[in-house]
Amino acid sequence: MPATWPAVLWGLLILLLTLAPMPETATPGWLQAWHLDKVVHAFLFAVWTVLVVRAIRRVRGGSAMARHAIAIGILLALLYAGLTELFQEHMSLGRRGDLADVAADAAGILAAAAWLKWATAAGRAHHKPPAA
Repeated sequence: MPATWPAVLWGLLILLLTLAPMPETATPGWLQAWHLDKVVHAFLFAVWTVLVVRAIRRVRGGSAMARHAIAIGILLALLYAGLTELFQEHMSLGRRGDLADVAADAAGILAAAAWLKWATAAGRAHHKPPAA
């Protein structure tokens, strides 16, 4: 499977889940009360961010784009999060765009970016040649 496919497929899953027609009454009350939909938003976009960064690094190797993969991944994911909410607001799907959803998406994106930054630094430290 090419390096980009996991990111593409996860992105399509996000699109399907966020744009599937759904009447307001379809969301269970307990889900709304605990705001678990925000946790789902954060999780979906955190995973997608990791997959996008991984794809950029694998496809671009040692290029400048690969060195800035986390920043590029953050920008792409934030753009995608905003677009999905705009689509919800302007398409007749029984859904409404929500800034709180974008905030939850952004929280997941930034958590993923922080984890990627930590994992990258830990990987470099682990593979550092011994001091002479």
